[in-house]
Amino acid sequence: AAYGDGRVWPLGDLAMVTVEAPRGDVWIYEISRNLRTRLTFSNEDDVAGAWSPDGSTVYYATSRGSAYDIYRKTVGGAGQEERVHEATLVSLPTSVSPDGRLLAFSEQSGGTNWDLWILPLDGTDEPYPFLQEAFDEVVGVFSPDGRWMAYHSNESGRHEVYVRPFPGPGRTWQVSTEGGMWANWRQDGNEIVYQALDGMLTAVPVLTRGEGLGFGAPARLFRLPT
Repeated sequence: AAYGDGRVWPLGDLAMVTVEAPRGDVWIYEISRNLRTRLTFSNEDDVAGAWSPDGSTVYYATSRGSAYDIYRKTVGGAGQEERVHEATLVSLPTSVSPDGRLLAFSEQSGGTNWDLWILPLDGTDEPYPFLQEAFDEVVGVFSPDGRWMAYHSNESGRHEVYVRPFPGPGRTWQVSTEGGMWANWRQDGNEIVYQALDGMLTAVPVLTRGEGLGFGAPARLFRLPT
């Protein structure tokens, strides 16, 4: 089968992956035992997305409606899946805040290309935009302390990785230097790892400077398989 959209739970050896066979479904992969368990069973595409901080729940996108809506389901598979956001076109969940209260997702609505949105998970409020500009802003990921959001955008003419304070406002830092996508934080928050445009996995040290941030030189680690 073809695998994609892998997300490793930061506190364990579980990963969620999309398995194309022939349509996408979300599977839970137990790395240490090389064991995978199917989580979704629809006849449409299901796309892996984000873990809850405690590893009990996964958030994923599914095309079983008129658009790619966001659903959640417990990892053990007990109980029914629950739709948490109805999309206009496509919504893709990417990160849950460390306190488990907020879900970051990318949404394609047609007016401003891809934007970054925030969904309160307690159901008390409507989703709201975090970054909504004329360019693509996608794959927002909370830092481990919840104070920052990493994402990639094509505002410079090519995709680069950026960081902004959360919930904002504040300045924007560019992390990548020669293009980058699919950023993620190391568990201690001291490094951001991303995929360079040539397929190299690249790491950048995160340096705290008062209330702001600084970044070290990118280190190219290895080429990702295609």
